[in-house]
Amino acid sequence: MGKRFSNKQGFTLVEVIVSITILSIIILTFSSIFLFTNNTANRNNEKLVAVHLAKATLESVKGNPSYYFVLTETGITPAEGFQIEDDGSIKIPQIINDKDYEVRIKPSRDNDQKDLSLVHVLVETKLLDSKVPITSKVEGYVNYAE
Repeated sequence: MGKRFSNKQGFTLVEVIVSITILSIIILTFSSIFLFTNNTANRNNEKLVAVHLAKATLESVKGNPSYYFVLTETGITPAEGFQIEDDGSIKIPQIINDKDYEVRIKPSRDNDQKDLSLVHVLVETKLLDSKVPITSKVEGYVNYAE
C-alpha cells in the first residue's frame, strides 16, 4: 500500500466562519471594556470637577463672605446680585468644560456660632443634565465679624 499525501490548499468555509466568529467575539469584548472604561473616566472627571468647585467656592466664601451674604438682625440675607432659594441657599450657575454645574451656598448660624463670630457654610455642587447624579458637598466655618 502506498502512502496518500494530502495537498490542502486554503481554508474551508467552516474554518473561515469559525475564525471570524471568534475574532468578532474578542473585538466586541474589548470594545465594550474600552467603552465602559471611557465612561467611568468621564464620570470620575466630572465628579472631580464638582469636588474642586465646591472646595474652591468654600475658600472664596471664607476669603470674602460679604460678597455672598450679609448678616442682619433677622438672620442671613444674600448679598446684592444674589437671590435666596426656598431652601435658604444661594444658587450660582457655573459652566466648566462646557458642562453646566449648579453651586448652592447655604449659610446658617446658631447662638454659639454668633458668640464666636462664625457662620456655618454648606456648599453643594451638582452637575446638571447628567444621566448619573454627580454632586459634591463641603462645609466649613467662616469668620464673619459684625
